[in-house]
Amino acid sequence: MECEEEYADNKKLIEIKDLRRQIPRGFSYFAVDFGLSNGFAHVIENIESFPSTFGHEIIAGMLDLPGNKWRNRKQQEFASLKAKCDAMKAAWEPYDWTKKIDRNRS
Repeated sequence: MECEEEYADNKKLIEIKDLRRQIPRGFSYFAVDFGLSNGFAHVIENIESFPSTFGHEIIAGMLDLPGNKWRNRKQQEFASLKAKCDAMKAAWEPYDWTKKIDRNRS
């Protein structure tokens, strides 16, 4: 798999199995994780030229929404953002795969 060439010289996506062993310490990267399954990561070579909306654009593509929807967003009030966050958290709760993680494992 490849990343858009406008963002990197190294276009390869890395399948995540053990991220700590696959991405060298100190490297910037963008990662997509699919719960308890493997995900993908891409090394960010030049953080100054990497768009801050990249993750939003990836999710928009997955949802068949226009990728530029998140560019030049209007600032929102904290109370409005908190209410949206609380609603999303409540809606997500039945699907929260992180509850399946054994946190006592060493």
